[in-house]
Amino acid sequence: MKVKIITDSMNGKLTGVGNYTRNVVENVERSNIIIEKINYKKITEDTKIYKNILEGKILETYGWYLTLPLRIKKEENVIIHNTSGAPTFFRFKNKSIFTVHDLTPITHGNKHKLGKKWIFQLFLPRTLKYADRIVAMSENTKKDILKCYPKIDKTKIKVVYPYASEDFRIIKDKKALLNCRKKYNLPEKFFLYVGTLEPRKNIDNILKAIAEIYNKVKIPLVIVGTKGWKYNSIFKKYRDLNLDKRVFFTGYVNQQDLPTIYNLAICLIYPSFYEGFGLPPLEAMKCGTPVITSNTSSLPEVVGNSEIMIDPNSVEELEQKMYKVATDKKLREKLRSQGLERSKKFNKEDFARKIISIYEELVPENK
Repeated sequence: MKVKIITDSMNGKLTGVGNYTRNVVENVERSNIIIEKINYKKITEDTKIYKNILEGKILETYGWYLTLPLRIKKEENVIIHNTSGAPTFFRFKNKSIFTVHDLTPITHGNKHKLGKKWIFQLFLPRTLKYADRIVAMSENTKKDILKCYPKIDKTKIKVVYPYASEDFRIIKDKKALLNCRKKYNLPEKFFLYVGTLEPRKNIDNILKAIAEIYNKVKIPLVIVGTKGWKYNSIFKKYRDLNLDKRVFFTGYVNQQDLPTIYNLAICLIYPSFYEGFGLPPLEAMKCGTPVITSNTSSLPEVVGNSEIMIDPNSVEELEQKMYKVATDKKLREKLRSQGLERSKKFNKEDFARKIISIYEELVPENK
């Protein structure tokens, strides 16, 4: 058996999709399956004609995906695994698997660029129809797929939870913790947000909450992540609320330093409006860091603890939880213990077994 995996998301700085793709590649490479990486670093010449249509940047990202099936020849016992979540227009000649990370361009289209929203609305139904198997990141994602596209054969949707690497762990090395604090100029105590800076992540409400709660507990907020779409509104809110000494932006943090930052934080704040899974809460739990997150979409599946979930639309509720975690040491220890135990549910062994079993369903070993 041979699997061709779409690995463009591994180019450059790794975010959620890139980490997921890396995990697929690494685990499948440990099996007896032959892997070929399909990786176009630049859009091909024949798709550049679309550059000035709609939003050029969007089509530079998605343009080659739409025609990708035409470029891959038909081979016996070969599977194509599109781990990117980007739709294609044509049907692959080989058996194919499509990973759905989330359906936000469909369910929360107003929180995405118009070009991306249109591409997903036009081409995702076709991609889901043609895929031989669909990998959903959570039960909630599976439910959303069936709700949005009720004609899809539900038996071909497989839920495979992602996992966080073993780098995310409790770090007791005081020197490593001190060096990381100095490297990023981090406060002694801080709340933490990790993720892309974009509307879906609900960072505006985090800023509103920290503006109020800082007066009570004097604990600032550290925001880790790259600038996404409409990030300017976040910095405007930051300026309007005069948060220059209460909020610190680190920008992108590499995967080597991120676990240490989780260990230094008093709590992860993650009140996202919608997530297909939500990796930062899992990473934080593996580091023994308490988490406050939303009671929406897939996030209850990740944290499994109603005590730390909030309505993402309620700044007041977020403030109350932040204050409680900041001031109650026993609660932090309880959440730390519960999070460490919960994180065991999402492990590399289960992930690898389920992904490989999907491959074997499409191309049985005896072929």
